[in-house]
Amino acid sequence: VLKGKEGEQTRELTINIPKERIKESTSLRINISPSMAANLLDALPYLADYPYGCVEQTMSRFLPAVIVAKTMRDLGISAQDVDAYIADVLEPRHDPQGHPQRRSDPTYSRLSQMTADSLKRIYDFQHSDGGWGWWKDDNSDRFMSAYVIWGLGLARDAGIDVKGDVIANGAKYLQVQLVEEEDHPDMLAWMLHALASVNSTSEFENKQRTRLWDMRDKLNSYTRALYALSENRRGEGERAKILAQNVLNGIDEDQQNGTAHWGESGVNYRWSDGGVEATAFTVKALSQIDPQSQYLDEAVKWLSLNRRGASWKNTRDTAIAILGLADYLKATHELSPDYKYQVLVNGKVVREGHVDSSNVFTFDRTIDIPADALKDGDNKVKIVLNGQGSLYAAAYAKYFTLEEGITRAGNEIFVERKYFKQSVKPTLMKGYNEDWAPLKDGDRVRSGDRIRVDVTLDAKNNYEYLLAEDYKPAGLEAVELKSGPGEAIDLGRDGRESDGRTPLYQEFRDQKAAFFIAHVKQGKHLIRYELRAEVPGEFHGMPDQAHAMYVPEIRANSDEMRVSVDDAPSADKGQ
Repeated sequence: VLKGKEGEQTRELTINIPKERIKESTSLRINISPSMAANLLDALPYLADYPYGCVEQTMSRFLPAVIVAKTMRDLGISAQDVDAYIADVLEPRHDPQGHPQRRSDPTYSRLSQMTADSLKRIYDFQHSDGGWGWWKDDNSDRFMSAYVIWGLGLARDAGIDVKGDVIANGAKYLQVQLVEEEDHPDMLAWMLHALASVNSTSEFENKQRTRLWDMRDKLNSYTRALYALSENRRGEGERAKILAQNVLNGIDEDQQNGTAHWGESGVNYRWSDGGVEATAFTVKALSQIDPQSQYLDEAVKWLSLNRRGASWKNTRDTAIAILGLADYLKATHELSPDYKYQVLVNGKVVREGHVDSSNVFTFDRTIDIPADALKDGDNKVKIVLNGQGSLYAAAYAKYFTLEEGITRAGNEIFVERKYFKQSVKPTLMKGYNEDWAPLKDGDRVRSGDRIRVDVTLDAKNNYEYLLAEDYKPAGLEAVELKSGPGEAIDLGRDGRESDGRTPLYQEFRDQKAAFFIAHVKQGKHLIRYELRAEVPGEFHGMPDQAHAMYVPEIRANSDEMRVSVDDAPSADKGQ
């Protein structure tokens, strides 16, 4: 990442490409972007075109687009350009050659129509007691009612004409319901946050705000961020600062990967456990209360990496993530750059240009470098920025290697494979003691020896549908032959085995063992199985290859492993 202020800023990436490769297979892709959060526009079509229309999805459909539009206007982009940007994203047009075509008609606004239709539906779904359920004929639900009131408050702040009586009746419903949740601090924080967003004040709220302050140590990361936001909105700056500092206690930081998040990054069953929403609300809180926080960029990177394509896990996750990123953009002014840039590969300029608010959303982020522009060994990618703003860059090389002793590499996931030989030793008191001695590359074993394989998968974020294919040396065969359910052992930060297990499906084939993991939490996971040395000879265990099945650029390989198998002495045969 480059942060331009005064003078010229330069960063260099080194990509090592081995000489022993199929040269025609080599390519290099460089991704650059003026903002880590500008890609939030990519998620708007998913929300706008979602095929169902419950209360939550109706709010999530239009609200993020409204907030993004306001954010763009606040940062100095003209209203006409904002309408054109949003319209192009929600309903893209192309010329006869298939190239994207910008609209020039400022009167076109799908956003206005979508907003009007959504508000009409929300008004119609409100119950006589002022609350909302999931659907029109459900009973009123405190969580859903608070979500609607919060959303209507944001829409009104963004300049949308929202019926005052709808907000007032909804606020009254929540005020009365506060006492029912006074012993549940997480839900209490959610409801008080919604009421603060519409500037509601009442004796009910003041009583529960005091109660919640006394119970704040029981809040989790998600709801502590909510409480910080609501107290900040109510003008309680000192309380908000304390709560924002307390939010940092729940941080899960990966300094090596430059990411940070809050909440559970894997499967969760309670609304306040979700990592995407907890991190997004923390980003909102820090952007408003502590915009200089060192963790903001790390949290935004985590959110960006944990998307599924252009969106997150569901409509609410996606909507809240966009709202958090919008606050980050306002705090960092990343949508108001003004700089010139160059990208050079091995001293040759491959892309240059100027970035300002007029093209920050239409910026071409991808640079593909052909094989003939790359050389054996170190390839230098140089990024130069001159002016005000940020430029994020990443490089991804792809090639078919022919080298001996292939070394491990990875992008967002990393894999390490180790072999161990079974050793059975007699003891004085306990009979025989089983041990596993580590094997090094090139070591020799005997036919009949049992070999344990430890494959450690290090996931830098939460992922879905990972496949790890472990290629075995040809002279060794898997002890387990039956495919089916299995599990990976979750490792702690110190690398030790924990009680946690991650389910997987395993298949044992002639050339490899394949492990399919549907949900992988951030962290290290150990896959373990056994081989038996059978055929004498010199063999290569090709690298274990792991990748996200639907995001192929997220992949890794282990080191190659060479093993020699000797024929067992006649006295050992049959044992």
